Amino acid sequence: MTDQSRHIPAPPLQKSSSSDSICINLPDGAKLLTKLCSMPVGEAIIKRQAYVNTRMML
Repeated sequence: MTDQSRHIPAPPLQKSSSSDSICINLPDGAKLLTKLCSMPVGEAIIKRQAYVNTRMML
């Protein structure tokens, strides 16, 4: 028998964050995608850069 057939509620889709977690604001994806789509592929490859600060992840 499965949990669903036993009417056991499903777990939450996302765990709650802890109160001491840092919230990181992400860039506007639609705005960046619009800019990227108007750029030739070669230029996009040449201008690519990483925006992640690896020290924050440690």
